[in-house]
Amino acid sequence: MSTILVSIVLIAKGAYDYKMVKSSILAEANKSIFLVSERLKLNLPAAIWMDLSEQIIKIGSSELQSPYVYGIEIKTLDGEVKYAKHTQGIKGAEIKHPLVYNEYEEESIVGDIVISIDQQEINTKMQAALIQIIIGVVLVDVLLVLILFILTRVIVTNPLNKVILAVTDIAHGDGDLTKRLAIHTHDEMGTLADQINHFF
Repeated sequence: MSTILVSIVLIAKGAYDYKMVKSSILAEANKSIFLVSERLKLNLPAAIWMDLSEQIIKIGSSELQSPYVYGIEIKTLDGEVKYAKHTQGIKGAEIKHPLVYNEYEEESIVGDIVISIDQQEINTKMQAALIQIIIGVVLVDVLLVLILFILTRVIVTNPLNKVILAVTDIAHGDGDLTKRLAIHTHDEMGTLADQINHFF
């Protein structure tokens, strides 16, 4: 019964740990995507305004290497795609931001960016965390069951077998009534052995 209770507690702790790891991974992914979008909003407007295609490709390619980024699409205001690439992951949620060029305190929208989250990277990290948590729970559970088994043998089974042998020896008539049980603990087994010793 106690092993079942311990197992339930360990499973509940594992579920809580997984939930915490999941929220941590999602927060990490959102922060990475936010930083990529901020860098792109800072670096791209001037390149689009001046139609620097090579610069736009370099900026897009550089940011595509960032963690949790599946794809980046850069378009001008009239819809011309200046850059559109993705990695080999799984496309997740998309985030769209306008690109604003600021010249002499005048702001003008010159295009927009669409950043796709790499769901495969998130899934891979969450699966690794889940496997690690499951292994941890199973190992601790097996260790506790082993400890309980050993303690049960030492505290209950071995002293009980000594009492059974002594009573069986007496019951069959071959018993030496001067023998005493050598159990000197201060628990139920010690009390039973002491009472049997007083009986004989």
